[in-house]
Amino acid sequence: MKRIWTIVMLSLIVISALDMFFGFSISNVKAQKAADSVISSYQKVVENNVDVNSTSFVNVPDMSISFVTTANRNLQIVFSATVAMSLGNTMDVEPVVDGDESKAVGPFGFAANAPNFDCRTAQWIVQNLPLGYHTITMHSRVTAGTGIIGYRSLTLNVIDPTVTPATWFGIANESNVGINSTSFEPIPNTSITFQSFATMNLQVMFSANVLMDNTMDVKPAVDGDLNDAQGPQAFAANAPNFDCRTAQWIVQNLPPGAHDVSMNARISIGDNGVIGFRSMTVLLIDPSESPTSWLGVSTSNNININSTSFQDVEGMVIRFSTAERINLQIVFSSTIVMPFGNTMDVEPVVDGDESKAVGPFGFAANAPGYDSRTAQWIVPSLNPGDHEVKIHARVTGDSGTIGYRTLTIRLVSVAPVPYLGLRPDTGFSSTTVVGSAFSNNSEVILDWDGNVIPTVPTKVITDATGNFTAIISIPTQTVPGFYTVSATDEFSNSASANFVVVNMTGQSGPQGLKGDKGDTGLQGPTGPQGPQGPAGSSGDPLLVLIAFSAGASILAICLASIALFRKRA
Repeated sequence: MKRIWTIVMLSLIVISALDMFFGFSISNVKAQKAADSVISSYQKVVENNVDVNSTSFVNVPDMSISFVTTANRNLQIVFSATVAMSLGNTMDVEPVVDGDESKAVGPFGFAANAPNFDCRTAQWIVQNLPLGYHTITMHSRVTAGTGIIGYRSLTLNVIDPTVTPATWFGIANESNVGINSTSFEPIPNTSITFQSFATMNLQVMFSANVLMDNTMDVKPAVDGDLNDAQGPQAFAANAPNFDCRTAQWIVQNLPPGAHDVSMNARISIGDNGVIGFRSMTVLLIDPSESPTSWLGVSTSNNININSTSFQDVEGMVIRFSTAERINLQIVFSSTIVMPFGNTMDVEPVVDGDESKAVGPFGFAANAPGYDSRTAQWIVPSLNPGDHEVKIHARVTGDSGTIGYRTLTIRLVSVAPVPYLGLRPDTGFSSTTVVGSAFSNNSEVILDWDGNVIPTVPTKVITDATGNFTAIISIPTQTVPGFYTVSATDEFSNSASANFVVVNMTGQSGPQGLKGDKGDTGLQGPTGPQGPQGPAGSSGDPLLVLIAFSAGASILAICLASIALFRKRA
C-alpha cells in the first residue's frame, strides 16, 4: 500500500511539472485543437482583361505571389478566371514555381471553345518545396489566334506535411486515361487514404483535363460509397479539344477511423472520353472548432435561371461571425446547362454588396449538355462582425439550369505574424536572412544581439508583399555561442532568430618529441648589488656547545703534536 501511494504521489508531481512548464494537464488534453496542416494562405485578385496571343508561355499580369517557407512544404495552387477564345483554339495555363514550370503538377490545357466569356478553374499541387524564398507566377499561351483572360483570382495554401494528424491531403498525376464505361469506375492513381481521430467534415476538390464529344460524370466515393459526397455529378460535356474542369464536393460528419476517398468517372452519353493531367485534394474540417475557419453548404436539386437580373441561388447562403479582420476565399461549384450562344453570370454577394468579392464574372456559356463550372473569389479585408455570403445568378438569353451545387468559404487571417529565418543558422562566416509578413515596401534594420549590423544590400527594403532577403557577416566569428538576429521595419513589426557561432578551435594534438639541447647562452651582465639583508638571529646554544667541543679537540691535538716533535728533538 505504501508503494502504491508513493507511485501516485510521484505521478501527481510529474503532471504538475508538465502543467507548469508545458501548459499541459490531464483535464485539457481532449480540449486541445488539432493542428491544421494548412499553415498559411495567400491570395491575389485582379479585375481587368488581358489579351493572350503568344504561342509561347508568358506571364499573366498581376498573377504572382511571393512567400517564405521555414521548412519543406507542400502547396495547393488554385487559379480561377473568365476566359474567351475562338472555337477550335485552346489556351494553356500553368503555374511557374521559382522559374521552374515542372514543379507544379495538375491540368495543362485550361480552356477551349469558349467564344463567349466562360469560367475555368484549375488546381495544382507542389510536393516537397524546400525552405526559403519562393515566387509563384501564372503563365499562359494559346495554340492559335488570340484569347482573353478576364477577371481572375489566385490562391496559394502552404501545407506542413509533418503535422499529425494531418488535415490536408493531395495527389496529382500527369497521365491520360481512357473513360469508356457507362458505370462509375475508379480513375487510376486518384485515391487518398487517411485516418481521422474525430468526426470531421470534408472538402474534396478534383481538377482535370478532359476530352470528349458528349458527357462525362465524375464523383468521389467515400469508403466505397458514391452517395456520401454532395456536389456536382456531371463533370464535362462537349470538349472536342482538351479543356479543364474542376469540381468541389462536401462530406458532412465523417466518423473517426480509417477512410478512403477515390475519384470515379463514367460516360453518361456517347462512346468514350479521356481524363488527362489531374489533381485531387481532401481538406478535413473539425465541425466543433470555434471559431471556425471553414464553412460549407450543398444542395442536390435543379433550379431554373431565367432572369436577366441577378437572383438568389436556392440553398447557397452561409452566415458566420468573426472577431478579427479577415480575407475570405469563396468557392462555388455546380452542374449547369446553358444553350449555345447564351451566358450565365454568377457572383457572390457579401453582406448585400456584390462588389466586395473579386474574381470571375461570366460563369458558364455554351453548355447544351450537363456540364460543370467552378469559380473562386476573394474578399479582401472583411471587418469583424456578423456576415452573410449568398450566390446570385442571371442569364443573358433564354434560360439556364443550375444543378447539384456546393458553396464553401475559408476564413484567412489578414495579419500574419512576421517571420525571420537564417540560412544557415550555424557557422562562423556569414548567413542569409529571409523575412516575411513585414510591412510592405518598408525599410528593415537588422541587429546582432542588439547592435545594428551592416547588410548586403546596404539598405534592406521589403517587397510589395512584405518579404525581404539580405546577407550579413558574423561579427563574433571567434566567440562561440548563441546569438540573436532581429529585424524591425519602419512600423515596429519585428521578428528574430537564433544563430550559433561554432567553435573553430580544434582539440590539442599529442606532445611532440623532445628537441636537441641548445647551445649555452652568453653570460649575462653582473646584476646590481642587492640590499643588505636583515640581521641574523642568535645561534642555537646546542650548536655553540658543539662548536666549542670541536674547537677544544682540535687545540688538544695541536698541543700533543708539538710535544711529540720536541721529545724527538
